[in-house]
Amino acid sequence: MKTRRMPCIVLCLGLIVTALLGCTHDSHSPTAAVSSLQKGSGQLTDDTADSDLSSSSYSSETIVIAAIGDSITYGKGSSGGGYPPILEQKLQAAGYNVVVLNEGISGERSPETDERFLEVIAGVDVALIMIGMNDTIVPDDDYQVINFIEAMMDKAVISKTIPLVSTVTPSDSANDYYWVNAGITYLNEQIIAAVAKRSPDVYLVDCYSAILANGGSSLFSDEIHFTDAGYDVIADEWMRVLTKEKILDNIEH
Repeated sequence: MKTRRMPCIVLCLGLIVTALLGCTHDSHSPTAAVSSLQKGSGQLTDDTADSDLSSSSYSSETIVIAAIGDSITYGKGSSGGGYPPILEQKLQAAGYNVVVLNEGISGERSPETDERFLEVIAGVDVALIMIGMNDTIVPDDDYQVINFIEAMMDKAVISKTIPLVSTVTPSDSANDYYWVNAGITYLNEQIIAAVAKRSPDVYLVDCYSAILANGGSSLFSDEIHFTDAGYDVIADEWMRVLTKEKILDNIEH
C-alpha cells in the first residue's frame, strides 16, 4: 500500500511547492503597482467582467460605493452587516441613487487590502477605505501600514475612483485592548497627513473622533467592534463628508 501511494504523495508535494512559489509577490512594496500605472497612460482595464457589477440588479445610473476594510467594515458585532447597509439606507433616504457594497474582510491587514484593491474598485465610483486595526494589534516590522494606505489612495485617484479615507476607530479603553489606542493614534496622525498631502483628490473621514464624541465605550460590542448604534455613528460620519463635500452630486455617468 505504501508503494502505491508514493506517486500521489510526490505529486501533492510538487503541487504544494508550485503553489507556494506562485504566491511569491512583492507584498512589502505597495508602491510597485502604483508606479506601473503611472508609467502608462493612467488607463485601467475593466476588471468587472466576472464581478457582481457586470450582472448587477441596479441601473447604469446608480452610483456605486465600495466600503473596503477589515471586520469593522464587515460589521462584526452588528445585527445586519455593519455600517455599509446603514449608510446605503441613509443616502437613499436623502434622495441619492446609490448602492453601498460591503467589501470588508474579517482579520485583514493593510497588505492584503492593498493587494485586492484594484479588483475591488473596478467599476466603482467611490471607495471608502478604513484599514489598520489588525496591523496595529499584530504589528509587522517589515512594513509601514501607511505605505499601503497611501498606495490605495493613489491607485483610486489614477483609476478615477473617488477615495475617502477614514481614521482607524479606537479600541474600547475600558477593556483589554486599551493599549492598542497608542498605535492607532500614531497611525491616524499619519493618515491625516497623507490625506492632506493629496487634497482635494482624497477626502478625510474621522470615524475615530466620531466614536469618541458620540458614546465612546457604550458603542462597543467587544474590545474593538461595535453594536448597531456604533455602526450607525460610523455611517453618519461617512455620510457627513459625502454630503458636505457634495461628492455624490458631482458624479456623472
